[in-house]
Amino acid sequence: MKILQQYTSTIDYLLLTHQHSDHIGSLDEIMDAFSPELYCYDGHPRMTSKLTNHQRLLIGDEWYETLHTPGHSEDHVVFLGPSTIFTGDIAVYNDSAFENGSFGRTDLPGGSRDNLISSLELILSLLSPTTNKMYSGHGNAFHGDVYTVIELALQRAKERKPKYGP
Repeated sequence: MKILQQYTSTIDYLLLTHQHSDHIGSLDEIMDAFSPELYCYDGHPRMTSKLTNHQRLLIGDEWYETLHTPGHSEDHVVFLGPSTIFTGDIAVYNDSAFENGSFGRTDLPGGSRDNLISSLELILSLLSPTTNKMYSGHGNAFHGDVYTVIELALQRAKERKPKYGP
């Protein structure tokens, strides 16, 4: 919390890509300190606004489309804009499993490799050629050819190997 307060005194709203504990662990503390609006795809006790598939949102100076992208979790969404995509955990640039294109775990409750593959295919079908920034829930931010990164994540997901371990 102290780190957030070093950078800002207000947070207007929070957008959840999904509700796994590693993404909402400090949610109550942030809600109590800043009283933002909370946007979620699925219900949450502190939700103030429900996200819907294909809903358009203004984030900063860009309009984003909310896409329901199950696979890592049932409630997963991404926010796709003309130059930037916030992928949550459905696709990441790098993690301890893969470099230059990885995907979210599907072995947790609500996960499905088939749904994840379909979601990655959906993202690729809608991704603009001008999308050159990707921010995910894990690993590094990526600036460059986002299409190729997500395409490699899709290829790896289709290989059906476990993401971690033998």
